[in-house]
Amino acid sequence: MNRIKKSVFDDRDILIEIWKERRAAGDAYIELMWKGAQFFFLIISALISVSFVAIGSIWQITDILAQLGFLFALMFLGVMVIAFCWLGKEVAKRKQDRFRMMVAHVSKVEALLGLSQDIGIRLKRADVFPGDTFLFQEFVESYRGLNKKPRYNTEREWVENNQSNASNTYTNLRTVYLFLAVAAFALLIFEIAMALHLLSLI
Repeated sequence: MNRIKKSVFDDRDILIEIWKERRAAGDAYIELMWKGAQFFFLIISALISVSFVAIGSIWQITDILAQLGFLFALMFLGVMVIAFCWLGKEVAKRKQDRFRMMVAHVSKVEALLGLSQDIGIRLKRADVFPGDTFLFQEFVESYRGLNKKPRYNTEREWVENNQSNASNTYTNLRTVYLFLAVAAFALLIFEIAMALHLLSLI
């Protein structure tokens, strides 16, 4: 008689280990995202601080050509700030996408373990959050929706939806990077205006 080979997905112990590994990987990506943000914010804030201090001291230089050279160097710093803002945003997006993939993997494993099934009747009987229907209510709603039907056909759709979500870590960091880039651009315009003024004096 032929023996049916047992699938890895039928072994609860293996599924639990996969669940633990994916959860740990997701936490690691979030930690990497924040460390990356701290790194970029440190560099960006340092460059902006140097630019402001340098602009305040430019008038101590008496030679116009030297002032122009100094301003061009400051303009380069402004361009660097904008570049670091863009790079920081892209790194944060990559880490957030990886995190969302880990969440998708975890949700699949939880479904195989039976952790995402409707337990509303049990909760009502136990009188513990009787209005909920799932063990991980908010998490399940995030990818299923309130109608309990899947909102996304693939994990790729789930990841891409992250980009338009107004309340996740990446979009918050993106807003900060955008603000810093706009501030650097405004400072760059001011430096260009100063350079044009000095050129008019030559």
